[in-house]
Amino acid sequence: AQIDRDWRYVGVVLPVQFLSFTGLQNNKTILLSWTIITEKDIDHFEIERSTDNINFRKRGIVKQPVSLNAEQIFTATDDVSNIREDMLYYRLLVTGASGETKYSNVIRIRITQSKTTVTLVPNPANNNVYAKFYVENASEGSVRLIDASGKVVLVQKLKAVNGVNTVELTGLNKYPNGMYNIQISINDQVISQKLVLWN
Repeated sequence: AQIDRDWRYVGVVLPVQFLSFTGLQNNKTILLSWTIITEKDIDHFEIERSTDNINFRKRGIVKQPVSLNAEQIFTATDDVSNIREDMLYYRLLVTGASGETKYSNVIRIRITQSKTTVTLVPNPANNNVYAKFYVENASEGSVRLIDASGKVVLVQKLKAVNGVNTVELTGLNKYPNGMYNIQISINDQVISQKLVLWN
């Protein structure tokens, strides 16, 4: 029954005290910070992330000199640009120089998704309108003109660059006066703005 297994460090908990463990969102990055005091040498920290607080995956390793019996602060970052969940969970796995381990507490961070907005000029419009919007990542998409009954009366493809984009819709004077929606689909987002046509 596992006679070759090294039992020296089985069940041994690393004597490290977590004084704090915090996370803060900065755009598409999570800034993690923790403060510890330890009596034994530490080899490294592993950052683990979860979207359900059950299944955690390693997101990185922090390995730097650790002072004994003194408060010390460590920091790390995690890229969350591809995250679509509203909540993330983080924990730290500390591994000592002799193989002992200890987990930190789990912290919860609510993710604020940046919402793209669109500006229409002019509005009310006659024959043409300029839709201005900002995106963080270059992508292909489409812009649609939807009438008050929900019917799509115009579809136009677009290629957006990173930053501010402007797309022009022309020939609008052939549509009846009234309230419309300009709808832009880009980067898995759908944004819209009211447009008044007045010819």
